[in-house]
Parts: sequence; structure tokens; C-alpha cells
Amino acid sequence: REISSLTDNTFFVNGGIMEELVLYVLCFLLVYLIYVCLIVLRKKKLNKYRTSTEVRYLEGRYKIDVDRMNLKKLANTMALANAFIIANVVTIIGFIDHLILKLCVGFVVLIPMILIVYHLLGKHYQKKYGKKDRT
Repeated sequence: REISSLTDNTFFVNGGIMEELVLYVLCFLLVYLIYVCLIVLRKKKLNKYRTSTEVRYLEGRYKIDVDRMNLKKLANTMALANAFIIANVVTIIGFIDHLILKLCVGFVVLIPMILIVYHLLGKHYQKKYGKKDRT
């Protein structure tokens, strides 16, 4: 997109920011609702969620006591975080035209976003549910 198109109002309405915003919101809602339906609302899956990679990462890296946590709230928070990550990556690669470049940029953006968002969640939960040293 050219810089001159940023200054006129057609960018904001005709296929510009509004289109990207709609894509972002739809992607976010779709990922979040699928995650909630498949994990959070199903008791059997929710019990297996305790041993998922996400939970084990938070438990190991940030020394969080998952047994003290409300697992449903944790799964819901992780659903929001994952929806945020995926919606951002999809929106970012939407600005790129070439398929190979989209794949490369998507991968390069995805990994740091996962690490940053999980770090913020880990620090938040570490304050609330951090394991105490019992020495």
C-alpha cells in the first residue's frame, strides 16, 4: 500500500484498515470460540489440559503451582492468549503478497509472540500462584 493512500479516507473504508480490523476480529473470535468449545467446556478435555504443553511450560519455567489454580480460568486465559497470538500473526502476514514470504514472516513473528505472551502470563501467574520454597 502506498503512503499516499494512507492520507485519504478511502484507505480507512475501502479495503484498508476496516478490512484488516474485521479480519482480526473474526480470526480472534473464531480461534477463541473453537478453543473454548473444544477444551474449556468439555470436562474430559479440561482434565487432560493439566498435562498440556502450555501448562507444563508455565509450571516448569515460572515455577507455578497449577494445583492451586482454577483450571477452567487458566484454560480460558490461555484461549484468549492463543487467539490473540494467532489473530496478530494472521493480520501481519495479510499485508504480504508472496506465499513463501508469508510463511517465513509468519514463522518469524509467531515464535517471539508466543514467547512474549506466555512470559507475560507466566509472570502474572507467578505472582499469584508461585511455588513457595519450603526449606
